[in-house]
Amino acid sequence: MRTSNILLIAPLFFFLLGQEFASADAIASGKVVYEQRCAVCHGIEGKGDGPAQQFLYPKPRDLPAGKIKIRSTPSLPTDDDLLRIISNGIPGTAMPGWAALPMRERKDIVAYVKSLSPVFSQQPEPKPVRIPPTAKVTPALLELGKKFYVEAECLKCHGATGKGDGEAAGTLKDDWGYPILPYDFTIAGRMKGGNTVRDVYRTLVTGIGGTPMPSYADSLSAQEMWGLAYYVQSLSKRPAGPAPKEEAAITSRFIKADLSTPDPTNPIWKKVPAIDVL
Repeated sequence: MRTSNILLIAPLFFFLLGQEFASADAIASGKVVYEQRCAVCHGIEGKGDGPAQQFLYPKPRDLPAGKIKIRSTPSLPTDDDLLRIISNGIPGTAMPGWAALPMRERKDIVAYVKSLSPVFSQQPEPKPVRIPPTAKVTPALLELGKKFYVEAECLKCHGATGKGDGEAAGTLKDDWGYPILPYDFTIAGRMKGGNTVRDVYRTLVTGIGGTPMPSYADSLSAQEMWGLAYYVQSLSKRPAGPAPKEEAAITSRFIKADLSTPDPTNPIWKKVPAIDVL
């Protein structure tokens, strides 16, 4: 090899070597932040078995399984997907947003979370699904969505009016065997994957990882999914006035029923009034 070629390749070699060391440094840094912020729920090894998990519904995600709920791809999440979850949290769960952390720390957590699961190195880098230009909502498109809400059997889980009270609602479990309830579409602004019509469309395409919510990518056309996305949005009941003022205290009442294992399907919950905590 000519000396000139060696001189050209050497800087590239040391650049790539630096990238490898930088990745190892990011994982090590992410591990420190993870153990400080995340392990209490997800556990030291990320298996969803942290000391707080017994009090939580839904359960913290088993990260080594690589089954992430909210993602822009049909399989594994992208780095941006993970960063978005870490930054913004997931509504309706105990997963908080960590936007107050420096961006570098959040990206390091992404690197560490990926290191916990072999699937990220065993599978090619995922690509986000393509979402076509947003269709214009019309009465005909809403009717189409209503039709496929029935034909795609959405009501079997989510119920005829979208309240999450379909005939199968009390039988559903996630991939780890924990009871899981379908989302109540009548609650506005709390969808786990986002609340815009494009967010709902993406969820219909990708499904929700580790849950009974499937992908409809192979069964509905783009127009049908736009109609279904708009129809799902139309089921939400928008607040008529301003949000209620924050209460100073939350009170609890002792009961004799065994609630040592959180079970959202336990009929005891139907005896107490529902309160939205925003």
